[in-house]
Formats: sequence, structure tokens, C-alpha cells
Amino acid sequence: MKFATKAIHVGQEPERRTGAVVVPVYMTSTYKQDAIGQPREGYEYSRSANPSRVSLEATIAGLENAKHGLCFASGSAATAAVLNLLKPGDEVITTIDVYGGTYRLVKQVYEKYGIVGRFLNSSDADEILGAVSEKTRLIWIETPTNPMLNVIDIESIAKTKPAGCLLAVDNTFAPPALQTPHDLGAELVDGVLLRAEAGVLDIGLYDDGTVAIPHVVLVETDAALQVVRVHHSAVLEPGLHVHADDVLAEGQARAGDGRADGQTFPVVLGDVRRADPR
Repeated sequence: MKFATKAIHVGQEPERRTGAVVVPVYMTSTYKQDAIGQPREGYEYSRSANPSRVSLEATIAGLENAKHGLCFASGSAATAAVLNLLKPGDEVITTIDVYGGTYRLVKQVYEKYGIVGRFLNSSDADEILGAVSEKTRLIWIETPTNPMLNVIDIESIAKTKPAGCLLAVDNTFAPPALQTPHDLGAELVDGVLLRAEAGVLDIGLYDDGTVAIPHVVLVETDAALQVVRVHHSAVLEPGLHVHADDVLAEGQARAGDGRADGQTFPVVLGDVRRADPR
């Protein structure tokens, strides 16, 4: 099943009572049980399960080629759920060029409870793997990174990391239309729907040379890149030949940078500026 077909069918079975082909938004907080302790299909309270959310989770899992999907109220909540897999004394390795919320969660919250965070000044897979110790239980990477657009070799890390160490990929800047880390060996994939799958923007070229590049859907990405290549001296987007990690990006992603469907990302003469800080 191709991506576009999965996007509109997986997790979106017609509603059984009316046959509605669009999944309803269930506003209820509680559900009638057939008997005490016998909820229907597992629905007892919306905090634990809601049909609308279950549908979304199934759709996202399908697009990511994953077995399961879980949706949270925020990207930081999803990150916290992954970090909660660790216990005191465990170590997480990531890079300094990582989303600020991830840095703050590790340094200001989880380190107080004995989780050790190591932030490497490198996007090189061999250097990341070389930093792994017997206490490392999680490698957390972003690729492309925010804000410097560095690209990290997902497959190399997945194949070489030791057993018992999970690889989590923050895929916010390269949503599943462009990159599926599960297919490259990652066990966990994190992403922010608001930025990757949920918005629509137009291509914009500004007077100061700033370029706003939307990737609304995969088929439109190539057109966007063609427009930008004309102005490539102002842009450091993976997928453009001027990017240092262009070859790696093309090898593991179906198109360059995936800050898709709802984010502008100005890069002016090599000076990265976030138009929409996370």
C-alpha cells in the first residue's frame, strides 16, 4: 500500500453505526460498560482510550511502518514517555544540536533522578557509537537536527549499537512522507504532528534572501526544491547539493529536509534562523 493510500485508509475504518467514512470526534469522557468491569472494546475513560485518538494512532503507526503508535498532548510529553523507560544510573546519549525541550528535560528534570545525559558535539555516527558505555540504555538523535540541519546516519547506529540500548529518532523535521526511521532500524520514533503532518504553507522568497520552503506532500517537495535550487547560495537544506550531508540525506530520506507541511525555515547565507521556534 502506497503512502497516500495509507494516509487516508489505515486506522480509518467506516463508522459502524452510520457508515460515516470520516472518523467522528468523540467528545465523551466516559463510556457505558456492559457490566461492572466489562468495558466495550476497552473503552472506559477517555484518559486511557478514545476512539478518535486510537484512529489517529493507528494512522500514524501505518505511515511510520511501525507496529504501534501513541499520541500525546505535546512532543515533550512523548519525549518524557521515552525517557521514563530509563532508571537511575542509566545513560542517554544525544547531541548538543537537539531540540531545546529535550535538552531541558534531560538536564533539569531527569538528571535529578539519576539519569545521566551526555550531549556530544558531533553528528558523526562513529563518534556517537564510540561514546556508548555499558550504562548507555538510550541513543536519542534528531536528523535533520534543529536548528543546524545536521544529518545523522540512522542505519549505521541501529546496526552497530549494543544490545539493550534503544535507538530513538526525533523525526519532526523529516516526517514519514520523507523518512521512516523504523525501516532503518530505529526502535522508537518521535515526532511533532503540528509541525510535520498538520499544516500548509506557500513557498516564499523574501527580500533579504531568506527562503521559506514548505513540503506539503512528497510529490510537491521536488517542485519546492527546484525553486530553491535556483537560490541555493542562501540555503543549507539537506537535499540541496550545497549541504555537507547531502549524500547521506538522499540515502536515508526520500527527499531532503522534512520540516514538512507547516513550518518555514529561513537560512540566510549560512546563518540559521528559526522562523518558528519550537
